[in-house]
Amino acid sequence: MFFLFAAAFYFSALSCFVVVPVFIWVMNNFQIEPEEAVLLAMFGEDYQHYCQTVRRWC
Repeated sequence: MFFLFAAAFYFSALSCFVVVPVFIWVMNNFQIEPEEAVLLAMFGEDYQHYCQTVRRWC
């Protein structure tokens, strides 16, 4: 995400700013949520507790 912002400033390209929300949406829906489902199945309550103590995007 930071690379996309840096590229937008470096190349003065507004299209990079459009890509950032798309990147966030794709990461949330196709990367993070499936991984969270697997981790919840593997670790159960321990993972739920962990999710309550940390943010998704650090």
